[in-house]
Amino acid sequence: MGIQNAAELREAKQTRKEKFDQLKASNKPAMNQDEQRAWDALKAEYDALDAEITAYESASERTSALTEMEERAGKAGKSPVPGRMPAQVREAVRPFRNLGEQLTSIRRQALTGEADERLNQVNAESRALGNQESVGADFGFAVQSDFAGQILESAAEEDELLSMVDSYEVSPNSNAARWIEIEESDVSTNVFGGVQVYWASEAETVAASKPKLQEQKIDLEKLMGFAYITEETLQDTDFASQLYSRAFGLAISREMSGGIVAGDGLAKFTGILKSPALVSVAKESGQAADTVVYANFVHMWGRLLPRLRKNAVWLMHPDVEEILPLMTFPIGTGGVPVYLPAGGLSEKPYSSLYGRPILPMDNCSALGDKGDVILTDPKQYLVIKKGGLQSVSSMHVAFLSAQNCFRTILRTNGRPKMSKSITIKNSTNKRSAYVTLDARA
Repeated sequence: MGIQNAAELREAKQTRKEKFDQLKASNKPAMNQDEQRAWDALKAEYDALDAEITAYESASERTSALTEMEERAGKAGKSPVPGRMPAQVREAVRPFRNLGEQLTSIRRQALTGEADERLNQVNAESRALGNQESVGADFGFAVQSDFAGQILESAAEEDELLSMVDSYEVSPNSNAARWIEIEESDVSTNVFGGVQVYWASEAETVAASKPKLQEQKIDLEKLMGFAYITEETLQDTDFASQLYSRAFGLAISREMSGGIVAGDGLAKFTGILKSPALVSVAKESGQAADTVVYANFVHMWGRLLPRLRKNAVWLMHPDVEEILPLMTFPIGTGGVPVYLPAGGLSEKPYSSLYGRPILPMDNCSALGDKGDVILTDPKQYLVIKKGGLQSVSSMHVAFLSAQNCFRTILRTNGRPKMSKSITIKNSTNKRSAYVTLDARA
């Protein structure tokens, strides 16, 4: 209609109303066809204009409110939208060279009361990013975000499994992740829980089929850690930075990878060993306690869903891995090795079985217990995170002993994607994305 603003919209709406009034004033008992069509057209235009005016005014109110917030935020040097900061502010809020330097500044302010404007800059950024509800001298100072990011990166580097799982970032306004899962336990006659195709002759119909779906949900949980840093350690800021970044990185990686393997799901990760889709292979007849034999791996490999083999990894306790170089495949009175060590003939960074890498993990069960060896596709395990690592430091917690308290929080959770093992065609054996061995006691 070429209308540019609210005033023109209201004027057009009033014009339609006047035409309505003219039609009503005719005092006819009924409208003829032409009058009815004119009435209907006018009413449609009137309703459309009314809706457009409402939308225009709502948008104008939001724009005015956002402008006012931006003006206030500009004076404070932060963004009014959680999780977003203007580029120029992002670049400016990196005042500390390393973590140790910031911890030293926190200590100095606590002891002398001398304010350090750099700490206030970091706190302002933390609030703008939605990371901290309360920061400052009474609650602790937010740790510069790139230092916290380095700790999280260090956690991923410490444990290969964390970099292999399927990981997602939860949106700022959510505390959970939801997704639709295919519910299937038997693919011998159909797929996706019910989809089936048929050979059909000309002009024949076939039975209808549809997938079986179910909604899944995983809530965020809180992984929290504390550490103290002494005055003596702070004398060397570079050492303090490396020490605490590595320490928290290692602690986070061990806790998360341990949860992936064996978490009980109570306000924490649900581990592979707790999955209802887990397939556990029986030990061999007469197999000695606390041993693994070649046949164990053969049957485990057979129970992994064939379509997942190309991405599979072996998780095993180092005590199990120690046995592998001595294991052979029996041929007559001799045998050939079944295990290829890293490098050497294999020319690979990982040791391997069936061509798939071995990741030694002491989070796996002890040798001989269920879970000492796990065969899985890591992409069939889901990890969600929100907001990265949130870190705060304060000296008030241990003021009398001249120590800084360093606290980290990570909102995260994880669980296996599959909820049922699967039966394939022409077999009674259950298969899954998660396979282990029964106990050999």
